[in-house]
Amino acid sequence: MVWSFGGGYFPGEGEGAPYPDREIVEPVGFHYRNVDFANFAETMVPGIGPIGDASASGFRVKAETLPTKMRYDDARPPLDFDATEGLQFVSPRARALIERFEPGVHQFEPIEYVRSDGTHVADMFVFIVCRRLDTMDRAHTNMILSPHRWTWAKDLMRRKPELVPSGTDINAPPRFIFNLGQIGDANIWRDIHITPTIYASDAIVDAIKEEGLTGFGGGPQEAMA
Repeated sequence: MVWSFGGGYFPGEGEGAPYPDREIVEPVGFHYRNVDFANFAETMVPGIGPIGDASASGFRVKAETLPTKMRYDDARPPLDFDATEGLQFVSPRARALIERFEPGVHQFEPIEYVRSDGTHVADMFVFIVCRRLDTMDRAHTNMILSPHRWTWAKDLMRRKPELVPSGTDINAPPRFIFNLGQIGDANIWRDIHITPTIYASDAIVDAIKEEGLTGFGGGPQEAMA
C-alpha cells in the first residue's frame, strides 16, 4: 500500500479544529515561492518531468532561502510532523526515523521554534523531500496524463476536451493507483506528475505509528504490484 503524507495534525482533531498558533518570523516576509533550487541544472535534464515550486519539486534547495525561526505560541507541544506556509517541518525524532529508512536522501535544515518573548520552544528541521519518481500505474488508473500531470477526465473535458480519449467515462471517480514496482525501495517521494502531494511507503508509515510520532496525516492509496 501507498500513503499520502502530510504533517500538522493534532490527534483526535478533525475538520474545524484550530490551527496551531505559529508563523514563520525569520526571514521577515518569508514566502515558499522564494525558496530556490540548490542546483538549477538538475531541473533541465531531458525527461525530468514538470517542475513546480522548488520547495515541492523533489530537488534539494538552497539552505539560505529557507526559514530559520518560527514563532510558536500554541499551548500544545510542537508536533513531530508539522506543516505551514507551504513547507514541512520535522522534529529530531522524526528526522532520525526518516534517515533510518533513507539515509542521506532528503534535506533537513535547522529551524528554531520560539515564543513571542523569544523563549526557546524546540529545535526542529525544515524537511525537503529529495526523491522524484514516476509511480502511477498507467494500466489501471483512469486518470489522464495531460500531457505532464495526471488529471481527472471530467476536469480535463472542461479545459482540454481534445486530450480526452473517445469513450472515456468522464463521470467515473478518479482512481489514483500506484505501481509498487515503479516505487521500488523508496519510502518517501514526490511523483513527477502529481503536485504537490508527498507519498510514503507502508513500512515508514507503520514505523511512524509504532514510535508514536505526532502530527502525521495521510490516507491509504491504491497500489498494484
